[in-house]
Parts: sequence; structure tokens; C-alpha cells
Amino acid sequence: MNVIEIKDLHFSYKDSGPVLSGLNLTVKEGEFLAVIGKNASGKSTLARLINGLLEPTQGEITVLGLDAKKQENFYEIRKNVGIVFQNPDNQMVASIVEDDVVFGPENIGISREEIKSRLDFALKETGTYEFKDSMASRLSGGQKQRVAIAGILAIKPKILILDESTSMLDPRGRAEVIDVVKKLNREEKMTVITITHYMDEVTECDKVAVLNNGVIERVAPPMEIFRDKDLLSRAGMEQPVFMKICDKLQSLGVDIPDSATKEQLLQNIIELKNKQ
Repeated sequence: MNVIEIKDLHFSYKDSGPVLSGLNLTVKEGEFLAVIGKNASGKSTLARLINGLLEPTQGEITVLGLDAKKQENFYEIRKNVGIVFQNPDNQMVASIVEDDVVFGPENIGISREEIKSRLDFALKETGTYEFKDSMASRLSGGQKQRVAIAGILAIKPKILILDESTSMLDPRGRAEVIDVVKKLNREEKMTVITITHYMDEVTECDKVAVLNNGVIERVAPPMEIFRDKDLLSRAGMEQPVFMKICDKLQSLGVDIPDSATKEQLLQNIIELKNKQ
């Protein structure tokens, strides 16, 4: 089942040129999709169009079977498509973690009993239960971002969009967030779209959509995208670190196949070390 269908999508901001120019994209239910591209390529615009925060200039966009251009569908779409933005501080509306997480459900009219159930679910799924009574301002960046995800989860969306959600975090914070998202995708069958510049995060996804010049240039599994250096260059991206290591080892005469994954590379390095 396709949860997102986009056909010939165009979008322009006032007083500026076109951002998206005939974009086509299909996202399946339960899919973990990465969207990559240069800065100002339209990735965040695409996220807001899917969520109904922006209306397309032209084209078709259907989310969960609903026409995202019709205002009568905005509420239902926004209730089922949650976005976690780059800076978690911009999403927090309460000083205490628990109050922040229940803000969304309270504002869509969920009953008190159901809110309690959703609160427990969201806090436990994101590993934030232990500091539910804490001041949000005292949390680390990774913890704040997990709280932001918890706030979205409490609404129980069917689609989760991460819009550069890890860009302000250190490696440990990024790993915390991605681990939570992988768990939700795997165990809750939640459809996830992540917009990121970190290619190591992209390796965790099912597919990658490369956005370039206002269109999706290619959609393919991560390893296929990573092997196409010209495509990555046009998108302003680089290969992930593990593939650079592969290239370096190959240049030194080490027998590592071009198709090696991160796990296979690690196994090869272990085997080489054991032979020494």
C-alpha cells in the first residue's frame, strides 16, 4: 500500500523562483526512506507539503488516500503525519517533559485515559520515561530530540518525518535518535522519512530519494546510491565513511569487494587482523 503518492508536483515561494519542478515520488507503508540533496534543494519544502503545512503550486499529492491540496483534509493529514524539526527547542511548549509530550494529544481532543496510555507508550518507546518529570531545558541535545519524537508519537501518527533532526547533535546524540526511529519503524511498522546530510544514517534506510534541481533524480537502495559517485556529487553529497575506508583499503591492495556493506567491511578487517 502506498501512503504517499506525488505526481508532477510544483512549488514556488512568493518572490522567488521554483523550488520543486515536476517532482514524482511514491512511499510505501512501513518504508524507511531517506531524502538527500543540496542545501536549499527543496527537501524541507517537500516535508511541509506532505504534512499539509504548505500547498503545492501545481500537481497532485495524496497522503494516506487524502488529497493534500484540500483544506478539509489538512487536520486529518497533520494528525497522521508528524514532523520532528532540526532544533528541538523550537518544538517544546512546556517546561516539564511530561507536559510537553501530552500537549499534542490534549489539543486533538484525546480522552484523559487514552492520553495516559499514549504518554506511557511514547516515553517508553523513546527511552525518555526516566526523566519525564525533568525540566526540558536541562536535557542534552539528544535527549531533547527524543522528547520531541515522543511528543509526535503521543499523537500516534502513521508517518514520521525527520527534517534534519540530527544535524545539531553530536555523534552520540545522533545515534540515540536513529536507534529510536529504527525501533519504531521495525516494531510499530511506522513509515519514516528522514531528511539528512549524514550518509552513515542513510545506510539504515530501505531506500534513498535523491532530490536535485527540483525533481527526484533517482530512488534506489542505499548501496546503489553510494556507488554512483557522479549522482552523489550532483546532489552535493559524499560517500559514507565506511565506503571511503573500503576505497582506501582497496588502493592498498586489500581484497574487499565493491559491494561490501559496513558489516562486511568490519568482518574483513577482523579477518585481516587475525591473519597478522
